Amino acid sequence: MQTFPDSDSDNISIARDEKDLEDCIRRSVAEDTPLSIEGLGTKRAIGNVNTEHRRLSLEKLSGIVDYEPNELVLTARAGTPLSEIHSALSSEQQQLAFEPPDMGLVISGNPNPGTIGGLLATNLSGPRRFVAGAPRDHFLGVKGISGRGEPFKAGGRVVKNVTGYDMCKLLAGSYGTLAVMTEVTVKVLPAPETSVSLVVAGLDQKTAQKALTQWTSTPYAISGGAYLLERLTANSSVPEISVLDQSATIIRIEGTAVSVKSRADFLKQDLALSGNVIEIEDGASTSLWAEICSPQPGPGDCDLWRVSVPPSKWVHLLETLGRESIEDDPLVDWAGGLLWLRLPTDAEMVRERLFSAMEEIGGGSAVLVRPGSKERTPRQSFSPLFAGVHTLNRRLKENFDPKRILNPGRMYPDI
Repeated sequence: MQTFPDSDSDNISIARDEKDLEDCIRRSVAEDTPLSIEGLGTKRAIGNVNTEHRRLSLEKLSGIVDYEPNELVLTARAGTPLSEIHSALSSEQQQLAFEPPDMGLVISGNPNPGTIGGLLATNLSGPRRFVAGAPRDHFLGVKGISGRGEPFKAGGRVVKNVTGYDMCKLLAGSYGTLAVMTEVTVKVLPAPETSVSLVVAGLDQKTAQKALTQWTSTPYAISGGAYLLERLTANSSVPEISVLDQSATIIRIEGTAVSVKSRADFLKQDLALSGNVIEIEDGASTSLWAEICSPQPGPGDCDLWRVSVPPSKWVHLLETLGRESIEDDPLVDWAGGLLWLRLPTDAEMVRERLFSAMEEIGGGSAVLVRPGSKERTPRQSFSPLFAGVHTLNRRLKENFDPKRILNPGRMYPDI
């Protein structure tokens, strides 16, 4: 294990292999020294990261271990950059179907998709989420080390396996608070041959909500649904969107060229009832959904929240919050199931109003992905859990990491 002074903290430990990592965690347990786990650091702004904790980097624990395109399965070490995985998959015309967002771009404006371990630990997915599922739905197998310093293995290399408990789904979205993953296996899928986006301009929010619900319920296998307000369309790099000067309600169709054309023709007949339809083809369509998947961070003096709600309730949530509480136009994804909201930084009243509005519409989840204030004072970065769920999460933490060594307080103060 090598440690050296770091500009953000006193020191950083670099794990170069699984034995290295196990030794570090066991030593931290013995010394009662908390660790802040990271790969490339692209998600360091999410949650409450204690800068006084020793940082444990998995950046060197990298590399694709096994990739079998015919079996649609890939195994990689947790610190493997997603850019390396995307490159390997692209060479075989395959993809991570859940469309991971580039959180480097979201948080700092600088492209950096991070690592496969960080992606699974945060369970973040992009526009295809409502049809393809989340990372946890593609997470087949894992090797890791618990907060006790004990190595373990779970899952396998096939979708249907009965190798112990479903640890993969447990670890996905745990933000490294239960265990440190060392190697992961994921299911991959063929990449679509082509993509077409259909755009209807000028719909108000309520009409757009009804339209997205209707269109995504058709049998035409829509793989994306989004709503951009006027300012967001004006800032788009896609010419067909930037010249609209009004809102854009967008759906995406993917697949083989023949299938996409046929489905688009049928859909355009329905969409025409709501207004003129703009068709954006392949390359431009891909660029458009990359913007939706990984939005720009926006003004530096506001908090950027990622809020998941029932798709039929996003308009009600925005109305309850009030336009005066939102710093900039929201971006709506997942056919209404995901909102990117920019709220006043450190405004506890607005944050509580958000949580209250979510409870009123039947639940959801929210995470602060980028704080506007450079002062990293502890704050509530995740929406509250129901009492029973919170108790269960706390018990899991106690069993996996009884001395609270791994990312303590990253999600909630007692987890």
